[in-house]
Amino acid sequence: MRNVRVFIKKHKKATSIILAILVFIVAIVIYAIIGVFHIKSTVNAIQADMTQIKVDQNSKSLPKLVGDLKQVNSQLNELENEKNYFFPLQVIPFLNIYYANAGYAINGAKLLDGAFINIIQSSVPLADALGYGAQQENTQGKIGIIVNALPAIADSVNGQMESLQEAQKNFNAINPSYIPNVSVKGTKLQPAFIQYRSGYNDFIALLPKLTSISSTLESAFGSPTPKNYLLLLENDKELRPGGGFITAYGYLNFNKGNLGKIATNNIYYLDGIDHPNVKPPVQIQQYIIQDSSSPIWYMRDANYSPDIPTDAKVIEQMYSTIPSSKVPPIDGVVFINTQLVASILNVTGPIYVSEYKQTVSSSTASYLMEYYAEKVDVNNPTNNKKFINYFLSDIESKIFSLNKGDLVNFMQFLIEQSQQRNVMAYANDSSVESVINTYNFGGAFPKPNSNDFIGIADANVLSGKSDFYIHRSITQSVKATSKGVLETVNITFINDHVGDGWLNHNCKTWLRVYVPQGSKLLSMTGDDQYYNGPTRRVYDELGYTVFDTHLTVPLKNTLTGQNGVVTLALSYYLPPSFKLENHYSLSLFKQSGIADISVASTFNGNTQKADMIKDTTISF
Repeated sequence: MRNVRVFIKKHKKATSIILAILVFIVAIVIYAIIGVFHIKSTVNAIQADMTQIKVDQNSKSLPKLVGDLKQVNSQLNELENEKNYFFPLQVIPFLNIYYANAGYAINGAKLLDGAFINIIQSSVPLADALGYGAQQENTQGKIGIIVNALPAIADSVNGQMESLQEAQKNFNAINPSYIPNVSVKGTKLQPAFIQYRSGYNDFIALLPKLTSISSTLESAFGSPTPKNYLLLLENDKELRPGGGFITAYGYLNFNKGNLGKIATNNIYYLDGIDHPNVKPPVQIQQYIIQDSSSPIWYMRDANYSPDIPTDAKVIEQMYSTIPSSKVPPIDGVVFINTQLVASILNVTGPIYVSEYKQTVSSSTASYLMEYYAEKVDVNNPTNNKKFINYFLSDIESKIFSLNKGDLVNFMQFLIEQSQQRNVMAYANDSSVESVINTYNFGGAFPKPNSNDFIGIADANVLSGKSDFYIHRSITQSVKATSKGVLETVNITFINDHVGDGWLNHNCKTWLRVYVPQGSKLLSMTGDDQYYNGPTRRVYDELGYTVFDTHLTVPLKNTLTGQNGVVTLALSYYLPPSFKLENHYSLSLFKQSGIADISVASTFNGNTQKADMIKDTTISF
């Protein structure tokens, strides 16, 4: 004790400073603990309100939702007052950042909550369509309500734009490094906030477009003038660059947002009408049209381009040559493939086609459409697609009978399907076409950018429905050499099924590989070097250089041990302007009609893999 007293006496000033710091720290801790307990009840109340919002959202009660949001706003005001309890912390280094973050978060949340209250209150015209009203409006009627209410909703959103943007400024001012990286109910706060803020910034960026597109969408869906679109059903089991062999057609007629009854017919009916021929390109003559002395290009073979707007223009040119007494005028073209049809059944559940006493599920849809067209109704060539007509009509009825609010989920489903190019649209109206492409519903081929690029356009030519069984994969590597950037690409096709004398045959494939414009081909192996003439071509198209050839995917043969595999191996230099740095990005195009392609890309000894179900970018 004597030594301690001596030390304190000698270091009295230092000791006083240390004791003062300790007292200050203890005081701050006690102060913070009191404050935390003080605001804990408010935070718990806000969490309870957010839980109630989810409950009332599921119950589809608009008045309850508005009430919940107002309650949250009240609790946020209380939380802001309680935050002021920590006012002294803003002068303390390090702790002041936490204080500032809290202020930005509370203020941003208040602004956002208030804006949503005003938007929802002004969205009464949409209440029934979105499932928040009392009326049992069917889905068909909901489409019309939404279309006609868009201008009012756009005006409401614009009226809250200032608040929404101010909320954005507050969220962007938050320093994520000072958000505790802890888990709350299984969610890590820091990455969750970063992801939320990124999504909110994207949301704000899209909002100004709402006003400009609202009148455009009104027009697209037939308000005030009815619109009629040619609907084409593509069979992706007989793959074509635009999605699949065009097997049937119908019309989508919109009148003030309401969709009329859809009826389909065999595409051979349109092709059978006597009308002037549209001259086919040389590749179509070589690969698809066998009568070279008198080549006729039919509409069923018109989707030869991987760029859907190109296909749509060709189809409209063919359609325009049909006498107007035989077909109605059209305002655009909509493409759907059998993958979309099968995926819809995952949403609606199986459908019973009463005319055929047949239940159709997502796993059997493609096969049954083939079976009834080519086995049961095969002797009625003018109407052998009547099963498809009944089936699609039943799907339409099922969609129109969706429960309240399910239309919103179905629209989200369609957006996802458009990203996979299972549903694509083209409109003659340039303003509508611009909106379609802005939101990736148009199936347009990607524009060149600074990334490396690989896109394949695969066409099953005169090989039955072999694409029921064919799987594809791509392996790729890139490296810098003294002569330039060398890229090697292997595209492998696997037919894992034996021949059945009906659907599956040796598959004759017309394949185009799109690479950066100016690439120089060094070698190509695995293809058929002759098919109705020399097959290999190199040319430019759609802003890219194209390596064009033909190859055969053999059947699996259990007797001979043939494995049903063929690989097209390419080696080429990228354009001299392409510089390989320490980072590298590869963009990949996903063709309509191909379910997915497994991809493995190698750079600097590192390999990244992806299952490509939509356009994909791999970055190193």
